[in-house]
Amino acid sequence: MTSANSNPKVRQGKFYFRNFISLFLVSSVLLEFISGLTLYFAPSGRVAQTMSWELLWLNKTQWEAIHTVFGLLWIPILATHIVFNWRPILSYLKNRSTKTFAFKRELLVALLLTVFFALGSLYNWPPVKQVMDLSESMSSFWENRGRSAGYFIPEETEVHPETAAAAPSTSQTGSVVNPPAEAATSSEVSTKRGFGKYTVKSWADENKVELQTALKRLADQGIVTSPDES
Repeated sequence: MTSANSNPKVRQGKFYFRNFISLFLVSSVLLEFISGLTLYFAPSGRVAQTMSWELLWLNKTQWEAIHTVFGLLWIPILATHIVFNWRPILSYLKNRSTKTFAFKRELLVALLLTVFFALGSLYNWPPVKQVMDLSESMSSFWENRGRSAGYFIPEETEVHPETAAAAPSTSQTGSVVNPPAEAATSSEVSTKRGFGKYTVKSWADENKVELQTALKRLADQGIVTSPDES
């Protein structure tokens, strides 16, 4: 007689949770790798927003969401995977002859590498330093490319007008004074980012600047443009 376990029809109708966890773990690791690699080479947030940067029709915020969500999903997935494979994991830590716990070289090397890369990330040791330097150079590449394409990309150290209004400044006499209110509330200072998405008219309307005034100021700087030009 054919047993139920050997019947192909019975096996096809059964859902194997252990198999599902392993396959889902592989697919999520692959997507986490792709999103992590994308974010590694992506421009910084202010540059990505200004340039409307996208990869595979997804912007940086969406890639960050994917990377974060699947990173959090790893917690229950890995926990379940460990439960299902608890005996094989324990066998890695046991002496085959005595069947007792043994501090094997593999465990020691794994712990040392984990500590090394953790400290390397904190103190910028090689080769972690070279890895992070490459990411910084990619950010600079995107920033320079954006400026070359005509985007207005604010400097990283630029103070937001609202922040400048709230932060006290120090006078030449050493006393702390607050900046003039009109300097922080000037209608001609844009507090927005992502100027590449604006037209001259939409920027002028948002900042309450007369369109003809904006066009004249641009012309004075040698920039001849039209209201609908970005």
